[in-house]
Amino acid sequence: MSINLKNNSNKLEGGEAMRKRERGFTLVELMVVIAILGVLAAIAIPNFLDYQKKAYHTEAKSTLTSVYSAMVAYAGDKGGYGGAKCCETTGPDKQNIGVTIPPGAKYTYTLAAITNPAEFKVTAVGKEGTLIAGNQWEIDQNKDLKCFNPHCP
Repeated sequence: MSINLKNNSNKLEGGEAMRKRERGFTLVELMVVIAILGVLAAIAIPNFLDYQKKAYHTEAKSTLTSVYSAMVAYAGDKGGYGGAKCCETTGPDKQNIGVTIPPGAKYTYTLAAITNPAEFKVTAVGKEGTLIAGNQWEIDQNKDLKCFNPHCP
């Protein structure tokens, strides 16, 4: 190996300048990567939304089952469901059956007016602006949990 001391310039001569290539990706390579990411997103996002809906349905079922248990305990103490308060988030009588609805709940829970002290019905309706807007669940004194929407799990 010899060193040329006569030419100290850092300039590339002739064909060497043409052969030196800038590092980076070509537009085609970037477009292929973006296309692959788009296909993966098209597959993943609907599945993710379905799992979110299932989680929200689980919230409704779990909360309604807790309300049912609390209502049965209330009836055992008071001799019936009359006077039970459930699902209010404000006011002096909120939650006298002992079930607290979390502030971030995706459903609005409502205890129907009790006309017969031996019966009750609690409804959960999906809040507007969520994936489950308008979905409705219901439980009664027989622990009959029903879903009133076309996409019940």
